[in-house]
Amino acid sequence: MMRASPPSPMAGTRTAPWAAWGSVVLASVLMLATLPGRTQGLGLVTEPLLGDMGIDRLQYASLNLWATLLGALCCFPAGWAMDRVGLRPVAAGCLVLLGLTVWGMSQLGGGVLALFALLVGTRAVGQSALSVCSITTVGKWFPSGAGPAMGVFSVLLSVLFAIAFGVVGWAVREHGWRAAWAGIGWFLLAGVLPLTLIALREP
Repeated sequence: MMRASPPSPMAGTRTAPWAAWGSVVLASVLMLATLPGRTQGLGLVTEPLLGDMGIDRLQYASLNLWATLLGALCCFPAGWAMDRVGLRPVAAGCLVLLGLTVWGMSQLGGGVLALFALLVGTRAVGQSALSVCSITTVGKWFPSGAGPAMGVFSVLLSVLFAIAFGVVGWAVREHGWRAAWAGIGWFLLAGVLPLTLIALREP
């Protein structure tokens, strides 16, 4: 009796391997785009933001907690939308909303409620919905035997995040948190969004 061979990492894909692995690279870029909605990303601007807004750490921690919990609920409509309208429109919509939210946060003049609303937006769209889009991109291109693809994805996003933390941290120190946050917003809208519209495909 012949033993069945293990499934190939490319099993289930119907296009060229370069398209599938290119989508893994794009998925890591989409995950990088979630940085302003993540605790580590927000941590880069927390101290200057608190000083600028006149908010104490305990109050900010409470706002951040509720923003995270409410933002997590956005995973459900994101998955529902991808099943019905497709991956690219949802990812593009998330990038538009996140870019505008991050830019709006950089322009915030004051007010706890306004800050809370923007925190909810970054958590909901960035940490939740866009993360779902990123992981789903890999899953769609590698429906079986996804281990190697997820390994490459994890390494790429780790490298990208390490670079981004250094660049954003430098920008905050040299130009202030508002300029750094505005720059991220424009990067999402003018850089990652066009790339997504051009390159993101489903097999």
